[in-house]
Amino acid sequence: MEAGRARRPEIDRLKGLAILGVMLIHAQPLVGTFVGDRIVNRAVPVFLVLFGMTSELWWAARGSRRGSLREWYAGRARRLFVPLWSALALWWILVAALDLSTATGPGVLVASALGYLPWIGTGWFVTLVLLLVALFPPVRAAVDRLSAPRALALAAAATVVSYLCMFEINAAGRWLLLASGPQGGLGGFFYFWIFPPARAFAIVGGIVLARRAALDGRLVAASVLALAAGWTLSIRWLDGPRAVEAVAALLDVPLTIVLLALVACPLPGAAARALAWCGVASWGLYLAQMVIHDGLHAALAVGPSEGTPAVPWGYFALLGLGSVALVLAGASVRRLLGRWDPRLG
Repeated sequence: MEAGRARRPEIDRLKGLAILGVMLIHAQPLVGTFVGDRIVNRAVPVFLVLFGMTSELWWAARGSRRGSLREWYAGRARRLFVPLWSALALWWILVAALDLSTATGPGVLVASALGYLPWIGTGWFVTLVLLLVALFPPVRAAVDRLSAPRALALAAAATVVSYLCMFEINAAGRWLLLASGPQGGLGGFFYFWIFPPARAFAIVGGIVLARRAALDGRLVAASVLALAAGWTLSIRWLDGPRAVEAVAALLDVPLTIVLLALVACPLPGAAARALAWCGVASWGLYLAQMVIHDGLHAALAVGPSEGTPAVPWGYFALLGLGSVALVLAGASVRRLLGRWDPRLG
């Protein structure tokens, strides 16, 4: 969201909280706890709801102005690919310097530069974001033609069907993508299950939320009740990953509403500024922690695929501080380039 009038401080704060949640997922200090399993583990879906909100706010700020579609794609490409290429340059330097065991070659370099990263453990989220950016304008147009309830109902149906058929979709993705990703574990699953229909409810829910003037008390209360009912259903009666994950996906929108209400409450100034900064820099922070986390995993067999890190909170601090350092270093380089040529700033 470049337009200042389209920004909402609570969205930036929640994006900051979500990127910290991603690092907590990788560090695993809260694994097995209610907060870890039911809230922290939903950090990526919360990001996707916020993506729907911020993208809709971007379009709403421009109205029906000519050139918006071209501006959308050009702006997203510049804001997403330039940091991605910087992260990839650092990644390939690490691969060469540490002699990491990973695929190389011209095809790998080209595919990575275009945003398909099965050779980097958590790069599936990058591919998903790029797919969603490409599909957002037609999705938004479809929502425009429907009422909000109909759009949400269709999106919920697409999401539930996707989760109930997750293994069949995974097999189809493995065939379609020529089995180019990891062959086992969660990594092997996600690389063949990055397709957007499973994310439909999160994206459409974000669009509908952005079109509301504010999150009123009744909506927040209804979201709290929905979370309580959904969590109770999952814990007491549901069995099997398909049904459990389908319900969790439907709870991502009410969870985002409740979290938005919480971060909109008065916070200490330093905490509010830190969360907002992390939110604004969330794409860069994700890419930075991806390089650090997957680099450590490839070099030292550290990370979730190998079990909980020996010092989970220390690993979380490493991911956080290391990511912030890389983002600040990148910003400094950009400022120096801007002094040499404003077009590079």
